Amino acid sequence: MPNYSTVIRTVAQAKEFTNELHINKVFLFTNKKKTPPIYQALTAHYNNKLRFAIVNDDATEAKEL
Repeated sequence: MPNYSTVIRTVAQAKEFTNELHINKVFLFTNKKKTPPIYQALTAHYNNKLRFAIVNDDATEAKEL
């Protein structure tokens, strides 16, 4: 299954991701190491309509933003 999400680990990556003003964004904050299949399905279904990002628990810098 295709996965169109962006993994965010740093504040710089988060700022770059949020700079696209013309499209809505969805963030998944998770402690899972792999992308959940339902999230992958959403990224495929709403590709080019929404932008999806994943922020893992170990990305403490990005979670503070």
